Amino acid sequence: MEQRKARMKDFLAESLVVLMQEKPFEKITIKQICDRTGVIRATFYNHFEDKYAALDYVCGMMLCDHAGFFRKAFQVQGQNDFDTMFLTHAGRGIRAILDQEGRWEGAYDSEELSLYYANAFMYLCKEWLRRGCVMSAQEFCGYSLGLLMNGLKDYIGEKG
Repeated sequence: MEQRKARMKDFLAESLVVLMQEKPFEKITIKQICDRTGVIRATFYNHFEDKYAALDYVCGMMLCDHAGFFRKAFQVQGQNDFDTMFLTHAGRGIRAILDQEGRWEGAYDSEELSLYYANAFMYLCKEWLRRGCVMSAQEFCGYSLGLLMNGLKDYIGEKG
């Protein structure tokens, strides 16, 4: 039963991946993921809290399953370097999260802010890969999300 449940989670994640190749993440609905997988919404919610949790799972799955690919891809330099591609896609994901949360008010430009966090995430990914993926992909995702979601001021405030 557990193996079947894990497979369903992977099927839902794969449907999200396919949909993300067709349209921007922010335009994808839970219903579309379910329709693509051939399940009802309740099945989705048995595995994920929302589409962001599904995206987080996909990131962990891809990093873990394709660590060798990412190690080599980050070595691609030049006009069409992988760093730029990674930053573009990570930046879009971060912008989508900020858009959903309505967090654009303030002193920072949305493009600069999303690029800042995308660079931070890329650094964390490279370090995780360089160190030999000593944390599981899920642990790494939780760790990096914690670092990205808690600002330096929050960290200093907790320690001081």
